[in-house]
Amino acid sequence: GLYKTTNGGQTWQKLKYSTNPGGLWQFTSEVFLNPEKPDEVFFTDGTKIYYSQNAGNNWRKLWEVGEDGTSNEPLAELSVGPDGLLYFTGQWRDYTVGRLDIETGEVEEFSAFACDQFSCGYSSGFDEVVTFSTTTGRMFVSFLDYLYFSDDGGETWNSTGKNCLKAVFDAQGNGLCVDRQPQYSDDGGLTWFPINTAHAFGASNGEISPHDAD
Repeated sequence: GLYKTTNGGQTWQKLKYSTNPGGLWQFTSEVFLNPEKPDEVFFTDGTKIYYSQNAGNNWRKLWEVGEDGTSNEPLAELSVGPDGLLYFTGQWRDYTVGRLDIETGEVEEFSAFACDQFSCGYSSGFDEVVTFSTTTGRMFVSFLDYLYFSDDGGETWNSTGKNCLKAVFDAQGNGLCVDRQPQYSDDGGLTWFPINTAHAFGASNGEISPHDAD
């Protein structure tokens, strides 16, 4: 199910969707809260994408996998890009990456990581949704524990060669790639440097030196 808290987690309310049997969701795959619009929430149960503009009080269905001849892949992750479109990843066979226009409902499945190109099993796939460098516009996605990037809007992808479960960027283009050996970028994801976490977190001033490599 899908739950909501308004008091820091002290109490929780189970949210309803009126067209579901019993009015309740039975399975939750991914929830995304738009950091630019706090009341805007996206939710998927793995096959459908729902959208709320009032913090989950009311919902409407945006799209369902398989509509308009699209892939039948179960949905994995959701994220809103700097262009205002909703990006999603699928988690089966071809591991689709796509985007959805929230206003029109139009969906474009614009790239895929095919399993005849990558050695992948059905229990593996995307670790994290598409993320964006705010300074370079480069797109990133974590696939099978490696970080990939695209400079052409997702048409083609290249590996950074870095192990990465999730990449995040701030407004200045500083990036952090989270994994057993964290990586740091200060140029919008063009280059990455390992962080010596043992030394960095043990420093007397408590600051992390991103270029302090092993």
